[in-house]
Formats: sequence, C-alpha cells, structure tokens
Amino acid sequence: MKIFYHEEVKTFIKKLQKPTQSKILRSIELLEYYGQNLGMPHAKKATNLLYELRIRGTQEVRIFYTFM
Repeated sequence: MKIFYHEEVKTFIKKLQKPTQSKILRSIELLEYYGQNLGMPHAKKATNLLYELRIRGTQEVRIFYTFM
C-alpha cells in the first residue's frame, strides 16, 4: 500500500522528539503492511471513512487518515 503525506503532516512530524518520530515511522510501516486490517493499539476507526493512527508515549500523537 502506498502512503501519501500532506506537507503539513511531514512538518509536524519533524518538529516532534526523535523517539516519537521513530514510533510514528514504525506505525506508518505497520499501516503500509496491514492497511485497513491494522487495529488497536496502533489504529482506530473514528468515523465511517476516517481513521486515526495512535502513537503512545511521552508525546501522545494522533494522525488522521483515510483510504482511497
């Protein structure tokens, strides 16, 4: 599965602490591999078409995404 990032998301990730950046990149790798089958604790369905990537740690991060 191909992941497309909005430029603001890239900028946001670059401003985070290095351990959080690593967790986000790992979660994105899991999303690429599992797609819509990725579930908790990494991803959660927010609405019918909107999902959230959930990053736990010192910095709690939620990145919203959808499938095309």
